Amino acid sequence: PAGLASGEESLRKAIELNPDDYDALASLGGVLKREKKLDEALDMYRNATEVSRGHPYPLLNELVLYLAINQTPSIENKYKFYLKRAERFLHAQVENEEGPIDVPWSFFNLSEVYLFLEDKDGFLKYLDEGMLSCDAKWQLETHRKTLEVLQTSKLELPGLDEGIDKLREAEEFMFG
Repeated sequence: PAGLASGEESLRKAIELNPDDYDALASLGGVLKREKKLDEALDMYRNATEVSRGHPYPLLNELVLYLAINQTPSIENKYKFYLKRAERFLHAQVENEEGPIDVPWSFFNLSEVYLFLEDKDGFLKYLDEGMLSCDAKWQLETHRKTLEVLQTSKLELPGLDEGIDKLREAEEFMFG
């Protein structure tokens, strides 16, 4: 919120102390993204993806920004490999015996993985699961806004517009 520190200085200090802290790198990417410093945010997410060897959190944020900024009409093979690894990781979270972990984000992240892999059915299936797991409007809004950034890219993403419409409808239906 306005008037509160963003945490940028603390995150930069944490990265200075441990340049391989992917969570600090990715968190700084989020701070910079909110400040509209998109190129620098992309660098932070890219570093976090490399350090973590493709953890879904920085990977998906990196891909969204990369595609929006660079207007690339395709995804490099390196990212496809990371996406398949992220798919495994996220399936383990959503299929946990004791119940899904980190909802709705694990579902939303898995839906994004399928979106980037051009699997419309998988994208919409896990998007629906994520929406069912939401207990606050901001969760739906946050995911919708991320997907809306992808509408500016040149990459054809089957189901993207339909998914955004579903999120918008759920925001209205569930939370008015």
